[in-house]
Amino acid sequence: MFEARIARGISVLDLGWRERVDPDRLDMGFSLFDQAATGDGEWGVCGCVLSQLDADPDTHTLGEYRDQLDVVCAMADPDGRVPDGRWAAEHGFDLETADYPTDADEAVAYRELTAEWHQAMSAGQGADPVVGGWSA
Repeated sequence: MFEARIARGISVLDLGWRERVDPDRLDMGFSLFDQAATGDGEWGVCGCVLSQLDADPDTHTLGEYRDQLDVVCAMADPDGRVPDGRWAAEHGFDLETADYPTDADEAVAYRELTAEWHQAMSAGQGADPVVGGWSA
């Protein structure tokens, strides 16, 4: 469902991103992640790819989703496009409301997004999406 978006997201990340994202902590949904585990209850901290990439390398405390979104967007678009929810969703870092018809479906959609990021991570470096799933 989200393979093409995740592939776009992977294309804008630096080469060492896989080593800095812990699949056991990966959770793309803000409301699904136990923020107490981060040591920081601020909004924008979750177990998503971007929060993990913004983590403190010494303490492994998760970073800010929005801060890393700004960094990634600046690398991807040097003309200065301001990252927003649509850009994040287009790159598999978040969802848009259209991805889940009701509020009850939101958690399901974020779990699916998380599962597909897991698939992308396990597919290895340079993986391209293929019909029906990720290639190895």
